[in-house]
Amino acid sequence: MTADKRGYHHGDLRRALLRATVELARERGARGFSASEAARRVGVPISAPYRHFADRDAMLAAAAPAGFRDLESRFAELPCAPAFGDWTAQIAVAYLRFAQEDPARFEVMFAGGFDKSAHDDLTRQANRIQERLEAALGP
Repeated sequence: MTADKRGYHHGDLRRALLRATVELARERGARGFSASEAARRVGVPISAPYRHFADRDAMLAAAAPAGFRDLESRFAELPCAPAFGDWTAQIAVAYLRFAQEDPARFEVMFAGGFDKSAHDDLTRQANRIQERLEAALGP
């Protein structure tokens, strides 16, 4: 971060704030996350996040799609199993393993304590995972 007469310059503030969002969610859970704490962690004024995000929910919503993409990648890496039960089991294990490895990110993705339907990118990513799960369970 550099300061001059015009204020501060961080570089890629949005990306830094998203990293801080995930870190704080891991430490305190999604409900314990605050935009001001993310700003402090990044070393910028507490008003800085609002240049990139409408509110704390928007910060959480912006952090969640990366988790959905990671989960979807795990599904895509699974070998195609010819038998229904095998494929369903593989999807279920991948889903549960993902949740177990990073429960805070999973919480942001699926619980989070905010209205996910208000965030289009998050809704699209969640729907893709839902479709993948339904396909694994369908005939």
